[in-house]
Amino acid sequence: MTMLSSTWMPELNPDWVQQHAEHRETTLRYLRELGTSTGEASSRAATTPVAEVMVRGVVAAREQARFPDIVQALARNHVGAVPVLDERRRVVGVISASDLLAHSHPMRDATARELMTTPAVVTTPDATVESAARLAAHKRVQRLPVVDADGVLVGIVARADLLRVFLRSDTPPTSH
Repeated sequence: MTMLSSTWMPELNPDWVQQHAEHRETTLRYLRELGTSTGEASSRAATTPVAEVMVRGVVAAREQARFPDIVQALARNHVGAVPVLDERRRVVGVISASDLLAHSHPMRDATARELMTTPAVVTTPDATVESAARLAAHKRVQRLPVVDADGVLVGIVARADLLRVFLRSDTPPTSH
């Protein structure tokens, strides 16, 4: 399984690149300030497991799913990416809207296996929110599929899910 985006990159608008970099730096600065100014929230992030903030009902694609079906699933479910699963429900890659836009014309009949970014950057239910947030930031991904010890999909966690730990009070977290 080859990552297609490593062999072909669309041209990027320099203004978009600059704005994205500025937004990323602002977000990271805010998170650093938030974590250091509120020790309590920082402590929660270091001890709260991903299982408490992840979404359990995940829209996913099989390796054989075709481009139009994937586009339709993203639009219908209002998500920006889906994990790609093998026949055992193990996560083998991720397809984002950006991946699809980059390949929309020449790859219209392509399958998820051909379009996905692989290997997928994943986390586990028992990982801490802090470690998942660092992983997402380091790998520059918007969401992390959550997998069990066998690599089977059990949930997904987005950056917004990881940030919720900083907003909640001392009340116990609610699972969804």
